[in-house]
Amino acid sequence: MTVRDRVLAGVRAVGVWLDDPARGRQRRRRLEAALGRAASGVPRAAPERAAGALRPVLERRRWRAGACADLEAALAAGDARGAEELERLLRHVEVRRGDALAEIEPPQDRAGTARERAAVCSLFARQAPVRRDWRLLNAALKLADRFAPATSRLVGPEVAADWAAALRDVESALAELEARCASRC
Repeated sequence: MTVRDRVLAGVRAVGVWLDDPARGRQRRRRLEAALGRAASGVPRAAPERAAGALRPVLERRRWRAGACADLEAALAAGDARGAEELERLLRHVEVRRGDALAEIEPPQDRAGTARERAAVCSLFARQAPVRRDWRLLNAALKLADRFAPATSRLVGPEVAADWAAALRDVESALAELEARCASRC
């Protein structure tokens, strides 16, 4: 089963979560346990937050490596500039599609590029329920669909662990947004 198949299975599982929340919680516990076993001892990408004010995450279509930590900190602090940068990043992913985040500053190897894409996918997935913005979840699903299947077998276990965590974040965000929609009906 490829990573893409897992994402699609996760999307189909949302229907189960809505129909039977106890079964959904059980599935999430199993997913987190499997992720823990798969990624045990594998360090997850956690770039350090830069000191000072938020710098642009995209400079002339080049993604600044490690910018997710800065952007997430700015968003958590309620910084308006963080929301602007998130919107710019969203537009970049939507417009560039398969070339999204292809140019990274400083230049990265294949694994570094894959880890940055996984971090952005996770960022979109975590921000989607917070902002109640389906566009962010859609962008996370697109990133996962385009890049997760290819990277997990081309690069090492660290990247696979990052993508597994990103897919877990996507699945969780999808379940949360669907539950909010169901509660309104």
